[in-house]
Amino acid sequence: MTTGQDESSVRVALRIRPQLAREKIEGCHICTYVMPGEPQVILGKDKAFTFDYMFDMDSQQDTIYTNCTEKLIEGCFEGYNATVFAYGQTGSGKTYTMGTGFDVNIAEEELGIIPRAVHHLFKGIDERRQAAQEQGRPVPEFKINAQFLELYNEEVLDLFDSTRDMKQKSHIKIHEDANGGIYTVGVTTRTVSSEAEMMQCLKLGALSRTTASTQMNVQSSRSHAIFTIHLCQVRVCASDNQESENENDNKVSNGNSEMDEYETLTAKFHFVDLAGSERLKRTGATGDRAKEGISINCGLLALGNVISALGDRSKRASHVPYRDSKLTRLLQDSLGGNSQTVMIACISPSDRDFMETLNTLKYANRARNIKNKVMVNQDKASQQISALRTEIARLQMELMEYKTGKRLMGEDGVESFSDMFHENSMLQTENSNLRVRVKAMQETIDAQRARLTQLLSDQANQALARAGEGGTEEIGNMIQGYIKEIEDLRAKLLESEAVNENLRKNLSRASSRQSFYGGPGSFSSPLLAPEKETSDVIELAKKDLEKLKKREKKKKKSANKEEVPDNDQEKAMERVSEDAEMEVQEASDHEEGEEEEEGSDEEDGSDEEEGDSSELEEEDTEEGEEDSEDEEEGEMCLPGMDGKEEPGSDSGTTAVVALIRGKQLIVANAGDSRCVVSEKGKAVDMSYDHKPEDEVELARIKNAGGKVTMDGRVNGGLNLSRAIGDHFYKRNKSLPPEEQMISAMPDVKVLTLNEDHDFMVIACDGIWNVLSSQEVVDFISERIKPDQDGKVQALSSIVEELLEHCLAPDTSGDGTGCDNMTCIIVTLRPHPSQSDGTKKRKHQEEEEGDKAEETETGEKENDSKRAKSD
Repeated sequence: MTTGQDESSVRVALRIRPQLAREKIEGCHICTYVMPGEPQVILGKDKAFTFDYMFDMDSQQDTIYTNCTEKLIEGCFEGYNATVFAYGQTGSGKTYTMGTGFDVNIAEEELGIIPRAVHHLFKGIDERRQAAQEQGRPVPEFKINAQFLELYNEEVLDLFDSTRDMKQKSHIKIHEDANGGIYTVGVTTRTVSSEAEMMQCLKLGALSRTTASTQMNVQSSRSHAIFTIHLCQVRVCASDNQESENENDNKVSNGNSEMDEYETLTAKFHFVDLAGSERLKRTGATGDRAKEGISINCGLLALGNVISALGDRSKRASHVPYRDSKLTRLLQDSLGGNSQTVMIACISPSDRDFMETLNTLKYANRARNIKNKVMVNQDKASQQISALRTEIARLQMELMEYKTGKRLMGEDGVESFSDMFHENSMLQTENSNLRVRVKAMQETIDAQRARLTQLLSDQANQALARAGEGGTEEIGNMIQGYIKEIEDLRAKLLESEAVNENLRKNLSRASSRQSFYGGPGSFSSPLLAPEKETSDVIELAKKDLEKLKKREKKKKKSANKEEVPDNDQEKAMERVSEDAEMEVQEASDHEEGEEEEEGSDEEDGSDEEEGDSSELEEEDTEEGEEDSEDEEEGEMCLPGMDGKEEPGSDSGTTAVVALIRGKQLIVANAGDSRCVVSEKGKAVDMSYDHKPEDEVELARIKNAGGKVTMDGRVNGGLNLSRAIGDHFYKRNKSLPPEEQMISAMPDVKVLTLNEDHDFMVIACDGIWNVLSSQEVVDFISERIKPDQDGKVQALSSIVEELLEHCLAPDTSGDGTGCDNMTCIIVTLRPHPSQSDGTKKRKHQEEEEGDKAEETETGEKENDSKRAKSD
């Protein structure tokens, strides 16, 4: 439940009464027309008005109550004030609609709004008490009071006071509380406990009301009547028991009434039956009736001024004349205050009442613009409990965000949101979408499989039907065929399982030889599909072996020409050849990219000897040879344009460059290498990792015709969005360099160095996959300081220790700590070891200078002595 304010407009309903018998006899025409299916009425020929509810001449009492008042009664149970008032000219049906009149023989379907609201109120009380008993909760307590006021000739009269003297002045006072609510002093308040008692109070007040006969109405109300119901309830606070049960530390039973928290809600419901506006010429009123009519018109005029001030946006900030009349004073919190208000405008359809009807429609249309500030009426204790409960929920949500890693707290106390959390949320959403797709595809496959089974069954039945008398032999052949097919499938399954197990065992061996054969492009070792035939695997391995042998021959020829034999290189090549022969029975070191590129080579008619860029590589010079061979074969197709994935060996490289010019540090980065500066022990990132899932990078990749797979790779290949080098993804000649799928354009960041900057770290992603920027800065800061003996650790030793810390002890893990690792530490202030050496050099220079001065001084003294002796 919210205790805050909520703006709610005054809702307006229009009711058109049927024509009276007198009007029909006098030949009055109907001047109103209601648009079918729309809450719009047309008066005369060209005056159209739109309201919230529209009830034509054939509308029933229950329809009006259900649409206008039923929700207001439910709101009273939640602590919201409500007001329903009828407005219109005299004889338009206001008293009939509200039900403030008294008729002994009135039928149930003709009951007005007030009797129906009373029935609904007590029915809701019984339902809430019964629901609490069934659920084992404390039964809410209700207290209902009723007041019935009459505003006659600008005097507030108590209709429950049967001893009042009409000749004496009323002593009822109208006051306003601190919250802007209006209450009366000196009014009789009756406490009721049943529907019958409430109806008896209504009957008593209706009989005491002032009425008289005029030319326009046989029984005309000569006063404004206000029937008010005050509802006070004490109930258990609505709390989420499920959340409290899930908490491990909550051991208090929810059924324990001693621990329940209670709240007190109050609400008041005004039912207002206004006296109708009238003209003395038409009513023929004289004497007291004329005086009553003047008083009624004065009150309605003040009400119209209040509606104009509240409904006109240009006058909304100006003064609202509530105090011009006691009527507007009593309705102050209903118009522009704390109340949900419904205005029922009652009009006559006859053309002789055209002007009165037009004025009523204008005021009703203006009332729609009035904004009320609706809020729950709680006692101070309940408000404080509700506010504390809201604060607890907010703090629990914030604590949960810290536990789940959505929020992070930096060392300087600044909050930030975790990119990992957002990435995880994005992946979870994508995962759920893929699960739905997989489920849909599985259902489609099951349906197709069932259909195929049915077709095969029908085919078999037709074959049996055609067999006739020789059906026994036909059935035997069919069974024999099924048994043979089952045995073949079983053999293939066992063979596939054996191949799959062999591939899994060879994964670790292939990854250990990965660096020797020239990078991840050669032996990234994705698993082949389980249904891959063993013969295909062996054939593929033989082709690789032949290519290796041809390369070995080329290298030997080039070595003989240069006449610079390299025994170590020949031994290495022999080892490569031996390993390749052992790989004939293995398939874990072959990539899917090799199969795809071999297929494209065969289609182009190129020789296998020329090779592709994903073959095994041994030295940088050989990479250059293969690149030139690829260029001879023709232009490569962009990945993503023909369904190919990244070939592997053309995967560029990341680069980060740091330049110190004067007091400025300029860093350019392309890829996921990183440059970090330590400022008073705090990590300052001078670059950020270019990952394909970043919004900017992802947009560029998609614009270039690429895609990013679930594991964060461009077209299933490179896990970077920027890199330098000769790369397949940069060969789209129709795009500039900065718009390529994989761009080499770096991000540049400039930092002005000062005394707070300690050192700078440049490292590739192998380090940052294990440690964060701040963890690396902390690691170096702890070791760069002198120890207790004054000894200082060399920077090279710190680098070795950092690499040793990040290296994975076992390469068969998830890959963390197995990536390339390069690290450079640059001190931006003199290292302690360097400053000590500088001091020693200065001290030695000073000593040598002193000795030189002493020698020069001695020579001068000897010269002076010789001169004297001469």
